[in-house]
Amino acid sequence: GTLSVMGNDVPTSATLLVGKGFKTVTTFNGMDIIQCFTDTSGWMVNPMAGQTDPTAMPADMVKNSKSALTIGNYLANYKENGFKDSVLGREMFDSVNTYKIKLSKPDLEITYWFDPNTFYILKTESKTTVSGQEVTTPTTYSGYKKTDIGYVVPTVMGVSAGGMDMTITYTKVEVNKEVDPKIFLIPTK
Repeated sequence: GTLSVMGNDVPTSATLLVGKGFKTVTTFNGMDIIQCFTDTSGWMVNPMAGQTDPTAMPADMVKNSKSALTIGNYLANYKENGFKDSVLGREMFDSVNTYKIKLSKPDLEITYWFDPNTFYILKTESKTTVSGQEVTTPTTYSGYKKTDIGYVVPTVMGVSAGGMDMTITYTKVEVNKEVDPKIFLIPTK
């Protein structure tokens, strides 16, 4: 797909091996920006921030990214993931009178806005603490399409993180393809 940020469109890809690993690679000016999570750790490379070698992510960042390892995020099996649910009623979002639901546990709170006609997620807002700082990350979802196996996915995601607005547009989604688990290991020199 394409990541649009600060007037630039750059290629990006995401790979998920359910329960094992999630990796994104975004190429900007010939340099790869990588984020990778596994069920036990995480690492990143960000040459744009002067970080050219793979660096381990803080433990709290890895812990709060576990939903990336599942299909359906924390909503699937939320009780088993330690969350309590709250129905917050209805709220207008983007001219849709959505259902608003919150999942919470001591270190993470996620609010969902659902379209009442399709039950697709239109927006999420995550609140957590990373390196001692409270972080709120709103994400919007649109452009839902069926994959070749009938699983419906959003192809456009708008993310606000660290004061930066980004839009990710996926042009191709493949399901049940072979993935070598070694791509999630932190590279060594």
